[in-house]
Amino acid sequence: MPRATYGPKVKARAKSLLKMLLLFVSGEVENSDRFDLKYCWLDEEKPPQLRIETNLRTLEALTNSQEKKLTKAQIRESLKRMADFLNILKDERIQKRGLEDWRFTLTLCSKDIEENLQQFSKTWDRLCPQSQEKLIAESIFPPTPELNLIPEKPNANHLDNLLQDHLERLNNNEQNNLENAINTAFQLCDPAQDWIEGDRLDKFINLSQVSYPGWSEIDGLTQFAVLLATFSDNLTCELFDNIKTFVESRNPKLNFNNLLIKAIREKSERNISPKNTLEHLIIEVIPQEQSKGVRVSMWDANNFSSPLVQDETMSLDELPNFLETWLEENSEYTSPTLHIFVPRNWLNLDLSERQTESELTLGSQYKLVMRTHHNLTPTGKQYYKLWQQKWQLLETKIEQTAKTTFVRADCGSPAKLFQTLKYSEMAILENLEMARLEKILEFVARKTALPVALWSRRSELSDRIDYILDCQVSQLSERILEERCNSLTEDDNHIGHHLTLVWEDPNIVPPTLQFDSEAC
Repeated sequence: MPRATYGPKVKARAKSLLKMLLLFVSGEVENSDRFDLKYCWLDEEKPPQLRIETNLRTLEALTNSQEKKLTKAQIRESLKRMADFLNILKDERIQKRGLEDWRFTLTLCSKDIEENLQQFSKTWDRLCPQSQEKLIAESIFPPTPELNLIPEKPNANHLDNLLQDHLERLNNNEQNNLENAINTAFQLCDPAQDWIEGDRLDKFINLSQVSYPGWSEIDGLTQFAVLLATFSDNLTCELFDNIKTFVESRNPKLNFNNLLIKAIREKSERNISPKNTLEHLIIEVIPQEQSKGVRVSMWDANNFSSPLVQDETMSLDELPNFLETWLEENSEYTSPTLHIFVPRNWLNLDLSERQTESELTLGSQYKLVMRTHHNLTPTGKQYYKLWQQKWQLLETKIEQTAKTTFVRADCGSPAKLFQTLKYSEMAILENLEMARLEKILEFVARKTALPVALWSRRSELSDRIDYILDCQVSQLSERILEERCNSLTEDDNHIGHHLTLVWEDPNIVPPTLQFDSEAC
């Protein structure tokens, strides 16, 4: 079971979520029809009960529309605290683990928003002190009395601020590496706990109150810092030095190097390394003219030491089923993004829509993006430099809403297309005639080096693309996966059947790709 936390930040988030739900039900949220949230009052019940059916993405968008934005993890945590702490939420899902969909009933004191929020605060404050005492008393590893003399909250705050300051100065890939190291260090401290949810500062405060077997000379917070330092490949030199200073400041008698050696040995014995939560599989699809088939190779983007698949030959129609079978047999890839590298004139292939033996489609099960294989379709030298420059600009916008960052580009006129895309990084391509597809895409690459393009393979449905841009740019492939999944039971007019996303990340390319070193 996770070690739940009940601090002021957790309380504020849960209260904010409850308020947003009540505002929505009361009709006080603008454009409420765009949110996938169903509700009904169980009027026969006393006190009143409110049944809600929705999903985490909708709740995230709902909070994003107001001043208090919450992430999916924070929303999930808030719902659980309403259930297991306040006892006002009944989870009515049949399968509860790992699902985005939620169905629950709230037991309220009245239908008045303010009355419910006041009761929420009273109940939380009444329960909170005893729950924290219970938390410490029931800890698997009880606090060491001597360690309680240390002013723990300032220390926890200092480490939390230290990590946050470094995270904010990193690019997206570096942030992901550091966050993976942080999550793994938590897991190394106490593998029995579920560390995914909860506020990082609250976790640090909890760690400062316990001492783990084999580490009796230090508290859990210091142990976490030492374990984090073992992931030197994921840390900047500055952060490593800051962690060392933090550990030594906890107790002048501590020998950081000895603790580090001990932590490295323990990590090695337990064979735990930071798992990249962003799984990227590089799939190279090379046409074979003689056989009219394709040759397929595949790599994990985080490990090029050996290919996962090498030079497998098959027909293009067999490729989706081959990938589905391979992914089912390799369970370590739970939520990968599939980067399909093909010649430029194949970017419009409907690989995401081709049915597999499971009678599903590849695009309805996995995040799938199309990529240009530049060995097969070379582009001018200036492309590579401009491509990387534009990608760096895109990374500064990755957490912005896609609707505000994408431009619409009319492919009917080269002049208009150039004007629109010259200074753009992300675009919806409209009026993309299939007969001129290769020529248009070559023009876009050669003249504008556009990194991200989205279009409908049925151009008359292009106006429906706006509907799926209600997410952050970083979440676009996941949002398109959701729309492709929704289209499974819909007719051919559903936009999910026809979406192509080209996502040219220069950091994720096959090891076989040869860049011009002078151009990069």
